[in-house]
Amino acid sequence: MVKWDVWELAQDEARNSTDPSQPNDATKPRRYYIIISPNAYIQTAKVAVCIPIQTVSDGSCFSVLIHGKPSRAGILYNSYARCTDYYTLDKNLFKKRMGHLTKQEADKVEAAIKDFYELI
Repeated sequence: MVKWDVWELAQDEARNSTDPSQPNDATKPRRYYIIISPNAYIQTAKVAVCIPIQTVSDGSCFSVLIHGKPSRAGILYNSYARCTDYYTLDKNLFKKRMGHLTKQEADKVEAAIKDFYELI
């Protein structure tokens, strides 16, 4: 696991491992996330910070288009990195590495994250 990797997360397992559990959560059982933690942190921590990937934009400038290809990142459609939503999750919940963002995609996502933090 390294920064800008795309991973499939087992959301169904995460829902049942919380206290209290969230069995009625309507989210998909599996979803893609982009790892945004620095590599040095990833190597030592049991958790990783990530942002979700969605198939539709939320309409904001912080929803960055990712041109995914099944052969490269496992993303079947053009998808959007939601740069306003951050999650710190146990690395054991990440089930399958799907690929890695291109340099151009990573630069766009990083710029959107920085722009969002400037507003806070």
